[in-house]
Amino acid sequence: MKKTHKKLLALVWGIILINCTAVAQVASKADDLLRQLGSPETSARAAESLIRLGSSDQTARAYISVRIPALIYSDPDINFSEWSNAVRIAGELKIAQASKALGTWVGDRRLWPPETELSDGYTLRNDPAAKALSQIGNPAIPTLVVVLNGNVRARRSAVRALEIIGTARAIAALRKHEPLEKDDDLKSYIDDVLAAHDK
Repeated sequence: MKKTHKKLLALVWGIILINCTAVAQVASKADDLLRQLGSPETSARAAESLIRLGSSDQTARAYISVRIPALIYSDPDINFSEWSNAVRIAGELKIAQASKALGTWVGDRRLWPPETELSDGYTLRNDPAAKALSQIGNPAIPTLVVVLNGNVRARRSAVRALEIIGTARAIAALRKHEPLEKDDDLKSYIDDVLAAHDK
């Protein structure tokens, strides 16, 4: 009985050590790629590698999810390539933990020239923070609801992100905001979105 117990305990410890080693290796690889994200010369390539790593390995995704929000909160003027690629990673990997950080940049005039008008073709290409939130989906809705209290540019992007998400929760958020919207063009756009959804 004691020998069986010792063998079982040794097996459990062996599994734990193997798992700890694997986690350490993943963390080391992700750390190296996150460092490369900070260099304009390697940032885009590192972002691609982080997206691949996070898509194929849940341990890596969890590790990246903890690190990415701080990069998004940082001032994009300091290191724009790192910031923009961190935003892209958050969207591609659907990192819900990054939602609040992304919300701080939706509609920021310093970063993106405005698109001319809201339409079905309004892609959020000029507002990557809003685009990433639309990719994250339902977990980003509370952040987008907060953004609906911002300036008209931010509200436009939030409305389009909610439309792209398109779930019952997203449409409910638009329905709740519609009577509060002060911009006539945006209010009309929300009405059109709701009417199309109600068909």
